[in-house]
Amino acid sequence: MRHSSDLPLKNPELRRILRGLASSPAEHAVAEHIDWPALVNLAKAHRLIPLLYLRRENLDAPASILLEFKAYAQGVLARNLELATELDALAAAFDRAAIPVLAFKGPVLAVQAHGNMGLRVSDDLDLMVLPPDVERAHAILADRGYAAELALNGWRGRCYRRTQIELSYRNRAKDLWVDLHWGLAPPGYSFAPEMNAWMDGQVSVPLPVGEVRTFGPEESLLLLCQHGTKHGWSWLIWVADVAGLLQRNPELDLARAASEARRLGLLRMLLLGLRLAKELCGSPWPAALERDWEAEASTVEALLRIVYQALERGEMWAQRSVAASLIYPRAMPRASDRWRSMLCPSLEDWKTLPLPGPLCSGYYLIRPLRLLVKHLTRTIISGGPGRIRTGE
Repeated sequence: MRHSSDLPLKNPELRRILRGLASSPAEHAVAEHIDWPALVNLAKAHRLIPLLYLRRENLDAPASILLEFKAYAQGVLARNLELATELDALAAAFDRAAIPVLAFKGPVLAVQAHGNMGLRVSDDLDLMVLPPDVERAHAILADRGYAAELALNGWRGRCYRRTQIELSYRNRAKDLWVDLHWGLAPPGYSFAPEMNAWMDGQVSVPLPVGEVRTFGPEESLLLLCQHGTKHGWSWLIWVADVAGLLQRNPELDLARAASEARRLGLLRMLLLGLRLAKELCGSPWPAALERDWEAEASTVEALLRIVYQALERGEMWAQRSVAASLIYPRAMPRASDRWRSMLCPSLEDWKTLPLPGPLCSGYYLIRPLRLLVKHLTRTIISGGPGRIRTGE
């Protein structure tokens, strides 16, 4: 398999970032002119500055750049401490209400995958509850000053909770966001696991303010690979998360994770995440998955090419490329799931137009129209099909 120095990536700043991330960077790296302000912006966009500062000996950066990285990393740690304090209070409130809840991503993943809460940029908190507990979880968040991003009352609320799996809440006074989840994929997808079983494998993660519960390492790995594939692996921090989780959790049972991935139809997503971690961060390739790789190599290699092309073009959200937007459905082995991903309404469709409850089926008409407008807009702005200017 390829080393990061052998990848089809020509951007010198991106290549230097990958050198900084690699567990064993190439000893004889090609000397390249680096635009350091551009590298800083790229590292910020990929949310990698804390990790790059930790591995600064691989980066060979000027002292002024390292000082900038240090200040940025200190800000990340301060923000994550704020988030962890709020997470501890929320977890206590859920415990008092006897609502099972797991925290994932954010500062929890920073510790689980990287061993330090300051090593991962976090914007919000992510909580997973069981579907029957969603309304009570909503009430707890409301009591703590959080307002839902969408107004979901009565019939409209019941329809949304039945067809979607997450909702964002904001506390304006604290400037904090919480994403409440009650599933990995919307109902009807073949790879939507029973959350009860996944939550049974929970582990505790120590944070400075106390311990919180999260998914076990095998479930966390599958969550990371599904989430990264869904979003086209357009942020390199997601690849670094997979590499860090593997490194920091030697007890992680890859054979069990692969068995669950096969059962659910997540195998291509798992292989894609592991291959990216191998090629970009130097993670060891699991021999236990070699037979799976041989069966899926052509499909996963095609997906890898799309990811690398998007990275080379600087598309910070790979969905901005028409081709890259197909990564997620192409990683699904079942045709029914691929059609569902393109035709079933998403959170963005619900945001587009607030239909009343009795008309919620209208979102099935809104979705294809919205996707058509979005792709036409991409084409017009970029001057060609499937490309768009860089930017968040």
